[in-house]
Amino acid sequence: MRRVPITICVFMMISIISATYANNTTNLLTSDEESLSSPDDRINRFHRVDYYAHGGTYSWWCGPEDATKFGDDYIYYYDTYLLSPRFNLDEGAYSIKLKYYEYMDTSNDTDGGDWCRVYIQSDQQGLTPIHEYNSPQYTGGWRLRTEDLTPYKGHTNLRIRFDFNVDIDSNVDDGWFIDDVLIEVEYRGTDLLEVTEFNEWLPMGWSQVPIYNDNNDWHKYVYGGDNVARRYFVPPEVNSIDELISPTLNADLYTNVILTYWTNYSPYNAQYNHTYGYVLGSTDGGAHWNHVIKEYKHNWYEGDEMIDISEWAAGADSIKIKFRLECPEQDDVEEWMIDSVHIYGNQKYNYFYDDMEEGRGGWQVYPPPAVISNTSIGQIKALLK
Repeated sequence: MRRVPITICVFMMISIISATYANNTTNLLTSDEESLSSPDDRINRFHRVDYYAHGGTYSWWCGPEDATKFGDDYIYYYDTYLLSPRFNLDEGAYSIKLKYYEYMDTSNDTDGGDWCRVYIQSDQQGLTPIHEYNSPQYTGGWRLRTEDLTPYKGHTNLRIRFDFNVDIDSNVDDGWFIDDVLIEVEYRGTDLLEVTEFNEWLPMGWSQVPIYNDNNDWHKYVYGGDNVARRYFVPPEVNSIDELISPTLNADLYTNVILTYWTNYSPYNAQYNHTYGYVLGSTDGGAHWNHVIKEYKHNWYEGDEMIDISEWAAGADSIKIKFRLECPEQDDVEEWMIDSVHIYGNQKYNYFYDDMEEGRGGWQVYPPPAVISNTSIGQIKALLK
């Protein structure tokens, strides 16, 4: 009976094992539902742990799954990575940021070789590193990390990969924790209130106090071939107050807010110490008008106004704008005209957020294809006997 040389058997076994792992990696990015596992649990693998988190209870950690407490070490010569769900990034966005909290301790590996890397991959872009650390690293606690995904806007099926590679001679430590992963999208020049031209009276959502009775109240008027809002001084009134009020607007997601409008303010017999025209702001739907945006007094003015109201309006969910004219005497202000009222700004929102509290949530984990299981090593040893 012929014996197969031991070296050939070992080579064949390693080849078979390597081919098996290679085939397993082929479908890595093809299914969000695929359950990826390893025949040996005593390896580094990203998994949710409940003993160390930035916020809440859970975070992702790369290490052996039988670890039970913070301070248990990762294992040398075993690699792992964590793969996000798929994202379609809006081409119209101004900026897109990936933000996450990490705790990292590879400080015992003073010779280097333990790598923490962050990759992206999409339909338009192959696997590409966007950040990496080589050991030794120590954050001393949780820290916020921000990566710019703006170059990848318009990409489809984009995924983020946190990759932990450990060499064979590592002096191990706490390793790498990931928590509170966020993709933040910003848009510039987004309308909060589309340009209002007063072609209809009243425009949708607008109101006036008092309601229109005559030209001494706010009304639609043709000026220079265009329809504007006007408050006129005929018929004359004494101690009159007239208000033109915008719809309620939600600026909760806005980081800055700009108000623009055209105006023609014409005092007739205005007194120097009197203020007649106010532009006011409210953050509680008009219950209180605590913000004076602009005042018009005894000087005539016609032109376009642009006013940054971010200080009080950005982040508020019930803002209103009011044009208020006060006339103590019947001939104080001849007329006040308003047109092209526009409110816009920069808007940020969370496209994706995962605090790891609700399970895996579409994330995938994977042990490295180069690792041979203990079972396979045992088979090789048996052939060598």
